[in-house]
Amino acid sequence: MKFTIERTSDWGGEQAPCQAAQRDGDYWVIEIETLEDLLKLRDETGDDLIVGRAYAAKDMPSIEIYDTYRE
Repeated sequence: MKFTIERTSDWGGEQAPCQAAQRDGDYWVIEIETLEDLLKLRDETGDDLIVGRAYAAKDMPSIEIYDTYRE
């Protein structure tokens, strides 16, 4: 399944949020096929992940790498 992905600390999306992220138009995306893939991503980033609805791409779910505080 394809997800948009971003880091809390980089709302502008200037840099790839993780090694597996690929640029798709205006946002970064990642393929996550299994729960194990999602847990591997969490372990690789060392941060909590927030899974939700994408703001930019309404047809895809999103993953936010929660690497800094936000309100």
